[in-house]
Amino acid sequence: MGSRRFIPISPDSHRQLRWAQRIKEKTIKLAVEMERLVNEAPADTRRALRRIAEGDLGRVQPPAMESLASRVSHDLERLTSAITAAALVVSGSLPDPTR
Repeated sequence: MGSRRFIPISPDSHRQLRWAQRIKEKTIKLAVEMERLVNEAPADTRRALRRIAEGDLGRVQPPAMESLASRVSHDLERLTSAITAAALVVSGSLPDPTR
């Protein structure tokens, strides 16, 4: 059995790893929420249309949808920024093809 060598990580690398982990966690959370939204949307739409047809609109809650839309919009903005930043980091680390 070989011995393991300890490779120290610089504070900047550690910060980048934490940042990447946070992006991964938030991306997974957004994906799960979007999946839930897509899966539940047809049933919610049928339920709302049935209530409209029956004339029972007493329990429709548009503020909850506004809150969800706001959260999804905010999450998409953050995801876009994270992807852009990651692309810049990756492109900055690529070798210059003209050299």
